[in-house]
Amino acid sequence: KFTNQARKVYNSFAKYNANKKYGNNSMKITDFNSLEPAVRDMLVEMAFNLGASETKQFGIGATGLAEYDDFMIAASQGDYAKMAKQYKKHLIDKKTGTKTELQRRNNEFYKTWLSPNIDKLVL
Repeated sequence: KFTNQARKVYNSFAKYNANKKYGNNSMKITDFNSLEPAVRDMLVEMAFNLGASETKQFGIGATGLAEYDDFMIAASQGDYAKMAKQYKKHLIDKKTGTKTELQRRNNEFYKTWLSPNIDKLVL
């Protein structure tokens, strides 16, 4: 279920919005099924934890996986260093609007998927 949701949101963004946002029509965007397995797993994990309803809005103001448009661009390029700058999840208090980083969850996400792949780039 979440794999299909992640696929739909990612492919919708990749096909229709990435080039618009960055104004680069020559940007090569990888289809979800062609992404590296670790990248697909990250998107599925995000869809599971954040939600991933189909939407026409991406980035600021969007919800769930669709909010992480810069992460999806980095994912499409296999750019783990840029993904590492974009992956952090937060909890927003609905009453006060206070944003609190989910540190434990973010640390686990980093250790599981990003760190091993970033370490490969450094070696």
